[in-house]
Amino acid sequence: MYGTAERQRGFSLLEVLVALVILALSYGMVLQLLGDATIKASRAGEYRQALMIAESQLNLATTVRNPTVLPESGYVGSDFHWRLQLEPATSPELQTGPSLYAPLLATVTVSWNHDADTPSRIEISTIRLSSSVLR
Repeated sequence: MYGTAERQRGFSLLEVLVALVILALSYGMVLQLLGDATIKASRAGEYRQALMIAESQLNLATTVRNPTVLPESGYVGSDFHWRLQLEPATSPELQTGPSLYAPLLATVTVSWNHDADTPSRIEISTIRLSSSVLR
């Protein structure tokens, strides 16, 4: 018996289409978030690697007895270029009078490219005592 007051149960075509549109939009947003997270993780890894290179070069510069024999720049792999700069530290706080040792500012700059349009670089410095004359 089919009465007019009785409705069939289920979803209409319009309700199904609206649900599919909402699902597609939310799926697209999730994919975009995952893509952004992947790019940020990659950049964080590059930054971490550049920082390790800079710290290694700075440690070498502060442990070598005669810093003038150190190379001024170099490459690590094909992506990272580092540059070491040594100069007398001229801060008034560091000038304590005559001494056998002079304060030396060692700065390492590492540069790399995320892509062709986005160059990146970090720079770290330290001060050490040196008994040798700079180049």
